[in-house]
Amino acid sequence: MISNGCVVEGSVTHSSLATAVFVDTGSKIKDSILLPNVHVGKNCKITKAIVNEGVTIKDDSIIEDPDGNIIVVSAASEWAR
Repeated sequence: MISNGCVVEGSVTHSSLATAVFVDTGSKIKDSILLPNVHVGKNCKITKAIVNEGVTIKDDSIIEDPDGNIIVVSAASEWAR
């Protein structure tokens, strides 16, 4: 599900994007939830994650757990700028 006001220049599968989410070129979002006003940089890979409201993800970030657990991303996480 992709809400109004989103811009997706990468790809999104089996995920929910709240309002005003931006996914930059080359980024892949899968099995994830992105809350309002999230900005995903270029060439990122996000799998099984919940990204909190207003978080900006740095370019080239890889957010996925090798064991398949869900990762919660906040503004204080290593991937945020």
